Amino acid sequence: MATFGQLAAVADRHRSEVHEALRHPDITVRAGRPGSLNELGRLARVLTRYTDRIAHGFGLPSDDGAHARDIARRAGASLRHATAYLDRARPEPEQNTTLAQNLRASAVALGCGLDLLSTHLPSPDSGRNPTSVAAVISAPDTAGDLFRLINKHATTAGRLALNSGPITRPAGQFLLRAAALTGMFGHTPTRDTGLNAVALPGTPDRIPPEADEDRDQLIAGIDASVRRLDASQAEGSVTTWRYLARAAAITHQLDRHLLCVLRVRLEELGQSQTADQLWPVIKSMHHTALRWRNVTRVWHELTTDHQGPEIGPATDASDLILRLGRLGYTDPAWRPGHRAQPATTDPAQLAPTMSEVTRIGLTVITTLGVCDQIAEQHRRAINDLVRTGRLTATNPKAVSHRREIDKLRHHYPANRTAGRQVISRLAHLLHANTPDLGSEATLTLRSAALPSPAALAGADCPLPALTEETLNASPPAPAPFHQPTHPHRPSPHL
Repeated sequence: MATFGQLAAVADRHRSEVHEALRHPDITVRAGRPGSLNELGRLARVLTRYTDRIAHGFGLPSDDGAHARDIARRAGASLRHATAYLDRARPEPEQNTTLAQNLRASAVALGCGLDLLSTHLPSPDSGRNPTSVAAVISAPDTAGDLFRLINKHATTAGRLALNSGPITRPAGQFLLRAAALTGMFGHTPTRDTGLNAVALPGTPDRIPPEADEDRDQLIAGIDASVRRLDASQAEGSVTTWRYLARAAAITHQLDRHLLCVLRVRLEELGQSQTADQLWPVIKSMHHTALRWRNVTRVWHELTTDHQGPEIGPATDASDLILRLGRLGYTDPAWRPGHRAQPATTDPAQLAPTMSEVTRIGLTVITTLGVCDQIAEQHRRAINDLVRTGRLTATNPKAVSHRREIDKLRHHYPANRTAGRQVISRLAHLLHANTPDLGSEATLTLRSAALPSPAALAGADCPLPALTEETLNASPPAPAPFHQPTHPHRPSPHL
């Protein structure tokens, strides 16, 4: 499966071919041919799509990146002027040339790359929700990566358009202006943003846990469960919500145990300073685990059916817990319970090298991210709880005991805030001590550390909790969805 970085590399290879063609003695003849002008227009339109998406924050509400959005709007205006001049020539199609083929290949690869990014972003037409990667795509520093990409292609296209003839030569000036604008923001990057590792979103098949799985199999299974929970779209019942709260409490305990093992391993590797920096994170996780136990206790008091669900997100959460426990303990058939815990996994076996320490740390971050996702969905959980008690009357206490429901309304956001702080501190620690994580690991880390799109959308248009009044009231009108409108194309008469 192709990643955004691979598609961008294909586009850049063909751009390099166009750049080499600029040195050819008859470049004015080649650039002025109808096929070349057609493909120059196609490329300019694709670059305009990039600037439009950046200018509107990729359809996600955000208070950051105002400078990047302003540059994108100005660059997009220049690109539209360039497109208008290229369309003014109205060339007739002709047989493809090598130059036209390279221009088309660059435009197609760039367009496919933008379409790939769009699969992680919200879409009101299809009802698609943003994935966790959307926060990375819309981040201001990621805009710098995209501006560098636009800058390179607009510079080459602008130089080519300057050689295309008097009618379309002004298009080259506008393309170079767009390149200059994006070049001001897209300076040399200080570190990888993870953008190149973005691939099409997908829900992997469930991998049922088996006894005697080795470390790599355990980590692969945990990753599959995390991705399945990330794609679950918050569908569940009261029994599911109750089980997910219990799973979050257990996950925090197991993740804390893994960090304790990593701290010992860091001491063994001579990384005492890093080990000391990890200790405050471990203590914070202990308090967060206690918070989740309080949520679990409230669910236990409000519901009567305590049998765990056997399908849906709860199954994936159960798989995740089993593998986390077997990763941190020596029992290959470990299961949560009140019996005595087995021996802890040998730190040298869990993380032989510093790169493996980072790998286990990333696993902890992604599983903590699942807990935050559960906390973000608390309004749906509480609504399902109130609705079930109101309509089926199977548990009148769940409706009458408002004090306990109010506790859930307080505990869930507090748990999410505490969880975000833990993730942010751990992510900063890993990033600071592992300069070269690689694009895939960086994407994983930043997806978990950045504020999730669901949380941003929830803050922008919160879902009201169900009460006696809202249960009997007519449904409210849907809230407006934050979706950019396509800017009007300027008149060709400039």
